[in-house]
Parts: sequence; C-alpha cells; structure tokens
Amino acid sequence: MPQNNFTNPDVAFAVTPSNTQALPMGTQRLYIGTAGNLNIALSGEGQGFVLLRNLSNGSSIEAAVRYVAETDTTASNIVAFI
Repeated sequence: MPQNNFTNPDVAFAVTPSNTQALPMGTQRLYIGTAGNLNIALSGEGQGFVLLRNLSNGSSIEAAVRYVAETDTTASNIVAFI
C-alpha cells in the first residue's frame, strides 16, 4: 500500500470558499461532499492556484491546502481535516 506523509487528522471544519480569506489552518485533506470543480492553492511558498475539475461526490484530496477560492469552485459541502 502506498505511504504518505499525512497523519490521522484530529480537527475538521466546514470550508467556505473565499477569494480573500485563507483557511484558518493548513489542511491534510479536503473532503468533497457534492461534485464539482475545486480551485485551490497549496501551503508552499509562492504556490499559485490550480483548478481540479470534475471531482466526484465523496472524493478526498490529500494535500496541504491553504486557500479554496470562490472563483471557479463549483464543488460544495467541503470539509477540511487538520
């Protein structure tokens, strides 16, 4: 089984996409409740936004996400895990 650098998260919160507000904490994983596109920026310095298209209901993204932009994000019911 592939290994990753993520640990078991112990904090979760609902994500409201915003073009101006960063997430209160960097994430380990984002859960997508309702299908759509997700426009994110990772936590690394100088990272731009990347648009992930056609994510399905119930999918997860394992990444250190710092921003979920309102622009071009059509997925909803997003939950962040820390």
